[in-house]
Amino acid sequence: MGFFFMSAPISSTISAAIAEALKIEPTKIANTMQETSSRTNQVIRQVSGKFSWGRFIIALLLLVSIFMAGIYTAQTGLEDWSKVLLHSFELVLGLMLGLLGGEAASHR
Repeated sequence: MGFFFMSAPISSTISAAIAEALKIEPTKIANTMQETSSRTNQVIRQVSGKFSWGRFIIALLLLVSIFMAGIYTAQTGLEDWSKVLLHSFELVLGLMLGLLGGEAASHR
């Protein structure tokens, strides 16, 4: 499960789809290719990730608050704290971009 992309677990989704497909008698299916395509698309929709805007906005707010705290401490004479906070900003920014890029690439 990702942080910015939410999706259903693939193993349970596929297991449920196979179990549902095995319950139907083959003679009741008019067009097997159409039925296969329909069920495949249904599983793909459930498994493909949806972007979580709420978590993204919270992460951005955290990032901005760390940056603003770093600037504030630099202006008030707390240079040591400013260095730590601005370095933390760099780390969180890198983490955010890495998560966004990695999760977006894996959900294509």
